[in-house]
Amino acid sequence: MRRAIQVCLLFIAILCGSLAEAGTYKVQKGDCLSRIAPRFGTTWQKLAADNNLNSPYVIYAGQELQVPTATNLDSQQAYHWRNPGSMPFGRRDWTKAIKSFDLPDEVKSAIMNKLDSAFYKAEFDQDPKWQDDAFEWTVIKPGDVFHQMVFGDYRIKNNVVADWSSDKAVAARMFTVEVGGEKYYFFEPLVCRNWSWRTDALQPQIGEAKPRMKMLLPLPPSPFVEDAQVAEVVNPMPTEDKNPIVEQWIDKASQIINRTEMSVGGGREWGVDGGQTDYWWGNLNFFPGGLEIPPEAFLKGIALQADGFAGQSSDGFNYSGSYFGIGGVFKKASPNVVNEFKVTVGKREDFGDISSNAGTYEDHQETKMLRLFASRENKSNHEHWFPRSLVYGDVGLDIGHEKSATWTDASGQYPITVEPGDKTFYRLGADLDIWQNNKSKELVFRTGGVLSHRLENSNTGLQIKAGAVYKEILEVFVSATDNNVDADSRGISVGFNISNLIKRWLNPDSKEEEGRYLDIGNPNDSI
Repeated sequence: MRRAIQVCLLFIAILCGSLAEAGTYKVQKGDCLSRIAPRFGTTWQKLAADNNLNSPYVIYAGQELQVPTATNLDSQQAYHWRNPGSMPFGRRDWTKAIKSFDLPDEVKSAIMNKLDSAFYKAEFDQDPKWQDDAFEWTVIKPGDVFHQMVFGDYRIKNNVVADWSSDKAVAARMFTVEVGGEKYYFFEPLVCRNWSWRTDALQPQIGEAKPRMKMLLPLPPSPFVEDAQVAEVVNPMPTEDKNPIVEQWIDKASQIINRTEMSVGGGREWGVDGGQTDYWWGNLNFFPGGLEIPPEAFLKGIALQADGFAGQSSDGFNYSGSYFGIGGVFKKASPNVVNEFKVTVGKREDFGDISSNAGTYEDHQETKMLRLFASRENKSNHEHWFPRSLVYGDVGLDIGHEKSATWTDASGQYPITVEPGDKTFYRLGADLDIWQNNKSKELVFRTGGVLSHRLENSNTGLQIKAGAVYKEILEVFVSATDNNVDADSRGISVGFNISNLIKRWLNPDSKEEEGRYLDIGNPNDSI
């Protein structure tokens, strides 16, 4: 009898404890189990079981779910934030960070509207400017926990625990929105600007640090509210941490590459008369900083430019040349339009030779060039057809040249006086994206044309090209060129966007950026 009473009392205690830790959550439009569960430190499978939900796990806006009210983060599930200054998010695009958070659409809209109305200016060498009545000052102390936090180059960590020495606190701005009777708190720590969010349901408790891992778990078959879209959710599970030093260096490399535009390429043209020309090019733009006045950004940087060619004409004349220049680049960018202007000064060298039974002719010309480039890129919201267009102009001005030539035969080598050629040229071109498979730009079909004129031989040419671009990294084109002086030609070219390739390598899980313009980050960030 005594044992039966003890069992009953134990059962009542367990039941009371369970009820004490249980609360309710009203489902919002856009919610699904896999989005709700991380906010209360649980999994969607347990949430479904606690609410007697079976496949296909359908929930509805306004439905009340039983959820834990005092979530104690198990250290195996937590990401321990031990150094507030490491992997800083800096002054990257906070709108993209908030869009990446695992939140209902209504909450995202509410905080975005609040931040947009409060945010009126940001200079990349100063603090962001917020209206004083839009936020509250607070401090983040050891033991504070957050549902999610963004680190470095848009890397989202779940269940973050502030875990540093007890004598430190981090000042932060706190923005609050209320949706569906629940308050959501968004924090911007001043030391690193790693945006984060939490609700009242998350209570701090630090445990002993243990290894952890992140793994993708399959979502329930249909955990939707009406027609809401569900994104893939990263659920925390135990595994081994990455080396924080390595992550810091990866983050620093990401910051540099995000300010860099670098591409190289080459190709070959075959003349209809039997001649052949190989060519190559390379461009590098680096933006150390800029000014942001939403929704526009003004960027300035350093530009390096190089190109070259080598070939043989149908009558056996060998020719080659190269250009190397350095200058500045300015870019004005907004969500759908990007304007660029670039100026470089450099030297072009041209070589030529032809041999016969009588002897060998050789020449060499050095030319100082001033090159001007301007472009305007327009983007549309079309998912597949005609999502992008580009028009550009490229002018090379011959600002000084010297030419030497020699004739060599059996009797010796003799200098020859040859009039140097004017290397000035003009080019006007346009590109048009015909179709892309989706907004992530995995595959794009592109066409374009270039009208050019060279003063040296008064040649005017029109080139038409068509090809494909893969992941904004690799492009392949075929072309046809009609000339009024030179022989007509047909060609093929291949280009590589090295900066996009490195971005994907450094952050393989990141999706194609939906940001408003080139990510500048914070020029003052340091490890």
